Amino acid sequence: MSEIADNLLPKPLKALWVEKNLAQSPDFANLTPAVVFHLTHSWSVALEQLDRQDFDLIFISSAFLETPSDERIAPFNRQQIPAIAILESDNPQLATQALEWGAVDYLLKGELDRSTLQRTLRYALRFRQLREQAAEPSDQQQEMLVSSLNALADPVFIKDECHRFLFVNQAFCQLMGRPSSEIIGRSDYDFFPPEQAAVFWEKDELVMQTSKPNENEEELTNSRGKVQVISTKKSVFEMPDGQKILVGVIRDLTQYKQQERALIDSEKRFAQLAANIPGMIYQFCLTSEGRRSFIYVSEGCRDLYGVEPEIVKQNAEFVFQTVHPDDLPMLEQSIVISAQTLQPWRYEWRTLSPTGDLRWLKGATNPDLQANGDIIWNGLLTEITEQKLAEHERDRFFTLSLDLLCIASFEGYFKRLNPSWTATLGYSEAELLSVQFIELVHPEDRQSTLQALQNLIQGAKILKFENRYRSQDGSYRWLSWVSAPFTEEGLIYAVARDISDRKQAEEALRYSEMRERDKSQQLKKTIHKLTSTQAQLVQTEKMASLGQLVAGVAHEINNPVSFISGNITPAMDYACDLLKVIELYQQHYPHPPATLLEAIESYDLEFLSSDFPQLLQSMQEGATRITEIVTSLRNFSRLDEAQVKAVNLHQGIESTLMILQHRLKAQNEQIERPTIQVIKEFDNLPLVECHPGQINQVFMNILSNAIDALEEYWMNPSESEVKRMPTLSIRTTTQKAKDPQVGKLATIQIRDNGEGISPALQTRLFDPFFTTKPVGKGTGLGLYISHQIIVDKHQGSLTCHSELGKGTEFKIQIPIRTST
Repeated sequence: MSEIADNLLPKPLKALWVEKNLAQSPDFANLTPAVVFHLTHSWSVALEQLDRQDFDLIFISSAFLETPSDERIAPFNRQQIPAIAILESDNPQLATQALEWGAVDYLLKGELDRSTLQRTLRYALRFRQLREQAAEPSDQQQEMLVSSLNALADPVFIKDECHRFLFVNQAFCQLMGRPSSEIIGRSDYDFFPPEQAAVFWEKDELVMQTSKPNENEEELTNSRGKVQVISTKKSVFEMPDGQKILVGVIRDLTQYKQQERALIDSEKRFAQLAANIPGMIYQFCLTSEGRRSFIYVSEGCRDLYGVEPEIVKQNAEFVFQTVHPDDLPMLEQSIVISAQTLQPWRYEWRTLSPTGDLRWLKGATNPDLQANGDIIWNGLLTEITEQKLAEHERDRFFTLSLDLLCIASFEGYFKRLNPSWTATLGYSEAELLSVQFIELVHPEDRQSTLQALQNLIQGAKILKFENRYRSQDGSYRWLSWVSAPFTEEGLIYAVARDISDRKQAEEALRYSEMRERDKSQQLKKTIHKLTSTQAQLVQTEKMASLGQLVAGVAHEINNPVSFISGNITPAMDYACDLLKVIELYQQHYPHPPATLLEAIESYDLEFLSSDFPQLLQSMQEGATRITEIVTSLRNFSRLDEAQVKAVNLHQGIESTLMILQHRLKAQNEQIERPTIQVIKEFDNLPLVECHPGQINQVFMNILSNAIDALEEYWMNPSESEVKRMPTLSIRTTTQKAKDPQVGKLATIQIRDNGEGISPALQTRLFDPFFTTKPVGKGTGLGLYISHQIIVDKHQGSLTCHSELGKGTEFKIQIPIRTST
């Protein structure tokens, strides 16, 4: 062996011995002079020396291998330095583990001798030769070679005769999902399932033995556990030292195989579909020389032509011979045009069936220009006989329909019209087809028509739509539409009906209804006005009659009252004189006769003397009171003052209060109410030009309503509320009018502290016949008449302000001077 080493090695081998206890190391000088040993007891030192020096062999003590770690040997494998495990004892498990981690061999330390050690030199020799051979090219060339291999998309690997990986490119690393450091020095058994690894080993060995290139398809399980189909091309190269290496290139066929299977499945599905599709699927070819042929014909050929597909493929002219003679020239011309322009081919024609029946066929396809100048149409022929018959019936209905039928495009042009359009609008069909239909629509209807068109383009149906179209004579016709879009074709199918007569009738009916409604409203207003006027006349008549009655009563009372008032004073004087005479008589005749004395005692002369003057005084006061009442009645009625005159409004207010005096007093019968307190705040009002009788009537209505409100409040007080003292406030002022021509205004504010009026009722207070009082107690005309008197007769204003729980105030404003 030493002779072999001397012959093969131009210089001694360098070996690194790594052992924890160097004292137990063997005597290397006596073992072999062909190897120079470097000893170290530290693993970190061993790695440092590995970076600084080139070693041919590494001997690793089992003490460093007892802790499981495949990284102990990996650094040496990465530098292609053979590692040999030195076992302290015969431990098969540890030996196997060392080999799995990358050791090329193992030795028992106790059996280490010269021959055993020199046997390991073959590993060093082989790896040195490989390194020297690999180093023969320049570093730049080697770098370019490695870069080129790494740039390949296909995985590339190199194996030695032991089937261990010597080199892998980046694509192979990506396939394996591992870095090259984990692959170099290992075999397929370290990465693939045993059954796959065995196949790879067998085929690699076959190439090694025969030295013949081999390419075959294989299955490979990648790092993700996914099975891939690969094609591997393997070749053998013999090195200068006689060693063989195997170079393999892998091509991933997984996607290709999937596509191949998909194509096969697609062809099967296509055959099934073609057999079930109505009609005949075909592939028609027109060569650059003008020859016609059918490359493919589906089974539907039997239904259309009554012959086998092979007959049509062998003789394309058979198809053209069945075409109706009238349709053949245009059919052939359509094919020529499609071939020349490469535009889609669409055509319908008649053909004669084997039984002599006439059939309609329809063809549709797109031309495909081939590299050699041939043109191929891949298309479908279908029978449309029933469709044509239906179209014929449809066209007959289309032509004879009285409704306006049309087909229009989304761009706004008519595509087809029935004769009713011309009959209705007067235009010719050519005129209607030449313009956008929106130009015929009435200007007021164009926006809604464009919106309807937009809805149709978006796919919505329109079941009812009306607009006006201009006729040839300039008039407009009302049309009612039902429309449906066909978005695939970009068309609108619509039916319109002329409803002009109906629209005219509707307009006439609408006008008649409006006229009758106006008449009805006017009649209601007239009846309402008559009713209110009648009620006002009745009320006025009542007031006039009442005024006459009051005036007559006042006159009749005034005469006896005047007689009494005129005689009561002399009677009081006479009585006083008589009483003085009796007193003098008693003084001069203190002892009257018995009969006279008896009479004096019987008539109680002393009482008569004191009471008789008082009696006469009471009569005087009563007569004065009657005179005041009569004066108030005469002032209130004002029968002699129907025309406008300047009056004292305070006098009218006082007269009204005098008449209502009995209602102001405390009530103890139906309700327990104290006397209503009247608070008067009278300004220095000048004389006001007005109708005094009417103004007094307003005062009476408002004051009576205020008393009613106070009585109602006291009849239904809130349980939790303390009763308020009933109060009427009357305030008069003068104010400057907003209109300079009016001048000053006399303002009378009458307020009560009753329950108040809700806002909803306040808006109706001055409506005729509206009342909040019980039936039979109010007519609903008082405030209505008062409002007319103030507003209409005196150009003033009458307003109401009320707040629930606090009371109500009526405000009267009239000009002090009447307008001329």
